[in-house]
Amino acid sequence: MRASEELAKRQREYPLSHGSDRGAALFSRLAPLDLPVLEALRISQSLVVGEVGRMLPNAKTFHYPDGSHAIMLFSGLIDFFDTVTAILFGATNLYTGKEVLKMSFTVDTVITELQALFERWKPGGISGVLDPVSSVSPLAPLVAADAATMAQAAHLFILSHELGHVFYYCPLDNDDGSASAPILTRAQEFDADATGMRNLIRMARSGGEARMRFAGVMVSLRVFAVFASLGHTFPNDHPQPIDRLHAIESSARAFCSTERDYWSLSPIGYAYEEMLEVAGLKALGSSDRPALNADRMFSRMSSVLEEAAKGSVPHSEVLDTMNPDFRDADPEVIEQVAVTAARMFPPVSRETTSSGQDALWAEKAKVYRSLIGQWPDAVNTIIQKTLGNLYPNEG
Repeated sequence: MRASEELAKRQREYPLSHGSDRGAALFSRLAPLDLPVLEALRISQSLVVGEVGRMLPNAKTFHYPDGSHAIMLFSGLIDFFDTVTAILFGATNLYTGKEVLKMSFTVDTVITELQALFERWKPGGISGVLDPVSSVSPLAPLVAADAATMAQAAHLFILSHELGHVFYYCPLDNDDGSASAPILTRAQEFDADATGMRNLIRMARSGGEARMRFAGVMVSLRVFAVFASLGHTFPNDHPQPIDRLHAIESSARAFCSTERDYWSLSPIGYAYEEMLEVAGLKALGSSDRPALNADRMFSRMSSVLEEAAKGSVPHSEVLDTMNPDFRDADPEVIEQVAVTAARMFPPVSRETTSSGQDALWAEKAKVYRSLIGQWPDAVNTIIQKTLGNLYPNEG
C-alpha cells in the first residue's frame, strides 16, 4: 500500500531518536476501531499510523490514489504534550483515598515553566533541537502515572481527530481529471472532535481516569489555541482551536447523563486549560488576564469544596480560593455561578445510582451552605436571592 511506503519513507528521512514508534503504539490502543469503515481500512493496512521524527508539534493525514491513508504524528507533538502534562501535574494535589500527595510546586512556578516552554515555540516549530524537558523535578510515581494518562489522552484525542479526516474523506474530481482531498465542513471537524472525546471517556476504567482523559482533551485544544495566539496559522477552512475548545465543552455536557456528571468530569480540565492560557498570555508579553467566566469559577468552587468535604483542606480554604474571583468577576457572572451552585447543592440531596457520588456531593453541599454569610456582602446577597428563587419553601 502506498500509505505504508510513504510512512516508511518519512521515517527513514526523519528517524526516531528513541527507537520505538509511539504513533503506532497509540493507534493500537484504539483497536478495534468503532467505525466499521475505519476498522476495515486498519485490518487491510490501508490505514496506517506512525511517528515521524520531526520536531514540530503537528499531526498530518495523507490520502493516496490507491485508497490508502497515512496519519503521521510528529515527535515534537508527542514530546511537547508529555512535557506540558508533566509541568501541569507539578501543581496538583493527588487524593489517594488514604492520603493527599501535596503539590510539588506552586501554581506560579508551573505557569513560569509553561511560559518558558511556549517561548521556545515559533511559528515554524520548536526553536533548536527540541528536548522539551522542563527544569521541574521528577514527579512522584502516582502523580507521574496520572500525568502519563492525561498526556496519552491528549495524543489519542489528536489521533482520533485525524481519523475523522479519514472517515469523511471522499476525493473531489477536478476539471483536469485528477482528484484532490476534500475540505471537511465545520460540522464534520467538530464531530471528529466529539467522537474522539466520547471514545476516550468510554475507555476510562474509573471516574478519576475519565477526568484525566477529558483534561487531556481540553489541554490539547488550549495548547493549540496558545499556538494560534503566538503566530501559528491554522487553515482558514478549519475551525480555530478556541472554537473547538468551546464546542468540545458543549459536546461533553450533552454526552454526560446529568449536569452533576459534567462537573464531576471537567474540573481538572478547566484548571489546567486556564493555567495554559495564563502561560500563553505571558509568553505573548501580554498583561491581560484570562477570561473569568462562570464555568471556570464554578469548576474552581466545586473542586475546592470537594477537597474541603474530604477533609483535605479547612473550610476557610474555600473562602480564600473563591474570594479573589468574586472580587474581580462581573455581577452577571457571579449570578450565573450562584445559579449553578444552587442547582448542584440543593437543600435536600438527590439520590442516584451512584451512592458514592451522592455522598460526596451531599458533603460538598453542606460545606457550601455552611459558608453562606461569610462571603462578601454583595456575593451573599446574590447567593441568598438565588437560593430563595430556586427553593422558595426552604428556610
